Amino acid sequence: MAKQFLKRYMPDDDVIKRNRWLRLCLDYTERAQVLHFNRRSASRAILIGLFCAFIPLPIQMFLAFILCVWMRANLPLTMGMVWLTNPLTIAPVFLATYHLGAFLLQQPTIGFEFEMSWQWLEHQFALVWKPLMLGSLVTGTVLACVGYTVVEISWRRHTLRKWQSRNKRSKRSLRNTHKS
Repeated sequence: MAKQFLKRYMPDDDVIKRNRWLRLCLDYTERAQVLHFNRRSASRAILIGLFCAFIPLPIQMFLAFILCVWMRANLPLTMGMVWLTNPLTIAPVFLATYHLGAFLLQQPTIGFEFEMSWQWLEHQFALVWKPLMLGSLVTGTVLACVGYTVVEISWRRHTLRKWQSRNKRSKRSLRNTHKS
């Protein structure tokens, strides 16, 4: 199941506790039990991580951490999901969310070339912030809900299959002991 796969690639609890950035918030993380890995904490982590990944502001990680502690989600999984929008993927992702927002607002999209300057940012952001924010919120909300639902259903189905398999094995062993 995905639990064993994810646990294999997740850092050890001790490694996380020794991290100097998390040490500042260790009291909150221990109280909220954000290092536990179960169905509820994993599905909440996917929900928070996917939603925060699509926020087009530099507060993604901070907001994800706060929501993670508040909702008792798995912290490493949440942060991993937030990094879906990383320096390599951020441009195409936010371009797509901008186009979605412009479509939803029924506004024409504008073509622009990126220039690393405060003036460009000030001028262009004024033109694109509404469709960008709307598209990002819609995309983040939809993907977060889909991710949450997929994890919940998958985890429950896997648990049910394991339980049924155990029941079949125990019934077979009971039949075999009665035959002998």
